[in-house]
Amino acid sequence: GAIRHRQDRNAVFLASRNAGLYVYHDDRIDQPIIPIPTRALTITDVAAPGDSETWMGLWRAGALHLAGKKRTLYTEEQGLPSNSVHSLAHLRSGALLVGTALGLAMIRRESGVTPLKDSLLDRRTIFDLQGAGGDSVWAGTDEGPRLLAFRDDSLLSVRRLPATGLDGEIVYAILIDSRRRIWVGTDGSGAGRYDGTNVSRVTAED
Repeated sequence: GAIRHRQDRNAVFLASRNAGLYVYHDDRIDQPIIPIPTRALTITDVAAPGDSETWMGLWRAGALHLAGKKRTLYTEEQGLPSNSVHSLAHLRSGALLVGTALGLAMIRRESGVTPLKDSLLDRRTIFDLQGAGGDSVWAGTDEGPRLLAFRDDSLLSVRRLPATGLDGEIVYAILIDSRRRIWVGTDGSGAGRYDGTNVSRVTAED
């Protein structure tokens, strides 16, 4: 079944477990032709910055870039912290952030893979990445949500949110709604909503 979806201006991308990548557009669902064994792997996330290229995060197999007939695979050998990729997100510059089971990395076409070092991210599992506007990105980690700030493809700061009560939670998913509120999906503690000041919780008891 589908395990992650991403939407751009023209299509919805559905990443699946062992069943390839599906694209919904023009009221139909297509399965793009992607290389074997990729179709047999779990696709954890998708990023499509343009009509002619697609990035895929692969569980235990790295990050795959498709551009026309050219295919480039980035793994631990190229510098990723782990081959188990959970999440992908683009910065405004076009650089790609790759969240893995053991930390965060950046991929730039001109310089390849750069691991991003910070005590709040090192060897942390980065389950989700969501752009927060400008060069800021929310990360869902196994130690809570983190707000990342970038400038010129350099990581400037990583913020914890201890006052929210979400610090220390396993955060699997992050969503930013139309009112710029942050929704987080946790492991065992329900969903949390953060409006910049307060956090409200929704659990199975509600």
